[in-house]
Amino acid sequence: MKSLTWQWIPVALLAGIALYFALQPRTPTVLHALELTPLNAAAKDVKLDDLKGQVVLINFWGTWCPPCVQEFPHIVEVERQYRGRKDFRLLSISSQGRGAEDVPQLRSDVEAFQKARGFDLPVYADPQGVTRAGLANVVSTGVFPATFLVDRDGRVMEGVLGYDPQTFDRIKLRLATLLEQSVATSH
Repeated sequence: MKSLTWQWIPVALLAGIALYFALQPRTPTVLHALELTPLNAAAKDVKLDDLKGQVVLINFWGTWCPPCVQEFPHIVEVERQYRGRKDFRLLSISSQGRGAEDVPQLRSDVEAFQKARGFDLPVYADPQGVTRAGLANVVSTGVFPATFLVDRDGRVMEGVLGYDPQTFDRIKLRLATLLEQSVATSH
């Protein structure tokens, strides 16, 4: 019985160390690269400098991805809720999920997807994966959907993989808080 107890000590010690480091404040990563290609008429060219002073919700998704399709109406809802605000930007970035993108095919897939569902919001491609690679140090970006929340100073405040309604609600709450802070600091 004593030897079994001793076997758990290293496990408990490692778990404690991992918890300690997980709870340490982290310096948010700054979004430092953005190379997007508009995929539809609603999407306009965007450069990193265009995002200064805005709270940005970045969502990587694919028309082929069931959790992405499930999440997409909620992304549309957020975009519609904040559409009129100059301090908010949604970057909906569609992907084929396999490295370099075939932009004409991606454009066709996105147009068909939006038409079938009655959605009309700006959608982009990250053809060389530059934007996605710049976010890889926040969370591994090989999973779809992947959602990132960037504050008005360009700091990536949160990165979430996959779709879960409760997690998405948390992102929406944090987004609302960041937008409220934007209003409070501008007065």
